[in-house]
Amino acid sequence: MDNFGVRGAIGVVLLLGGIVVPLWFGLRAKPLGAQPYRWATWLSLQSILLSAATVPTALKSIIAQGPEFGPVYLWLITGLAIGGAVGVLRRKRAGVVCLVASEALTFLMAPLLSMSPLANAVNEGAPPVPVLGVLIANCIYFRRRWTLLGAPDERPEAVA
Repeated sequence: MDNFGVRGAIGVVLLLGGIVVPLWFGLRAKPLGAQPYRWATWLSLQSILLSAATVPTALKSIIAQGPEFGPVYLWLITGLAIGGAVGVLRRKRAGVVCLVASEALTFLMAPLLSMSPLANAVNEGAPPVPVLGVLIANCIYFRRRWTLLGAPDERPEAVA
């Protein structure tokens, strides 16, 4: 306990901010019709936090490598995750589509990047099976709530 110091304090803050706070909001989420909406709320808050942590990495990679496939792909996933998380929190179908697309692209990241010029930087390990499990679970979860989610915003066409 003597070595707790600054690193320990940062760890406690990250634990509270990254897990406990989203979990608390998720448990207090209002149901969607007759179905609970706790998982979606927690998932959205986690996506926002992870995307916020990814933005500096993506920015650094785009500055260092330029507009190559890897950094652009990372920005695409981050943008879809943030848009999807906000859409899911607002209970919109477009949010679900964006969130599931970001998870699918995350699952496909290793195989796609291994074909790019940055192949040496890609881990040649097994595909990210946990991401696939979350993707399947989310598809089942949102399929059961699809009819309860609000339709995408209908915007009037612009007058030329």
